Amino acid sequence: MKEFIINNYLEDIRKKIPAYDLMLEIIFNSILKVKIDISQIKNILAISGQSFEAKNLSKVYNNSKITIVEASEIMLNIVKNQCKDLKNLEYICDKFENYKNNKNFQLCLCLLVLQFVENPRSFFRKNL
Repeated sequence: MKEFIINNYLEDIRKKIPAYDLMLEIIFNSILKVKIDISQIKNILAISGQSFEAKNLSKVYNNSKITIVEASEIMLNIVKNQCKDLKNLEYICDKFENYKNNKNFQLCLCLLVLQFVENPRSFFRKNL
């Protein structure tokens, strides 16, 4: 992923994209409408997940482990601070392209991230 440079990204993105928060909420909630047995979801991967996603995933999948992979330490710290009461979150500060693990993820979210990806084709082909 491209390096995160803008310190005030969350403020800036809301100025550039009208109704950004509403758009994120609609996208997020439409994804969760997919009929799946929640008890089968043990591990969730959120690529560059914001606190909105982490909080809502944690609420819906309260027995699941949620791994957030974020390349920007600034953004990851924002999520940590806003989600400090949630105990089922794991934070990884790394580019998704570099992230390696030995988990099986049953759900993976990557919302509004592709604008930062240098090589989308490689990004989509990555095996977890």
